[in-house]
Amino acid sequence: HNKTTGGKTWYLPAYGEMQPMFNSAVNSKLGVVGYTFTSSWYWSSTEFSTATAWAFNFYDTSYQGAPYKTDGLSVRCVFHY
Repeated sequence: HNKTTGGKTWYLPAYGEMQPMFNSAVNSKLGVVGYTFTSSWYWSSTEFSTATAWAFNFYDTSYQGAPYKTDGLSVRCVFHY
């Protein structure tokens, strides 16, 4: 579900929106401003099948996959300006 706070609507990004964050150059820039990913795997909103969805491993940026939706992974929400 979308969440609105401070006039911004936050949502879980799709696979294509996660790709730039997954890119090591973008990920390293987040570290410069004091943000680090605290968990290995983060969900995207893009389904792979009825039982799985795309996720990215930000701890080791050589991995992405489609784990089961019942797996307890983290999320990183985004908003549009």
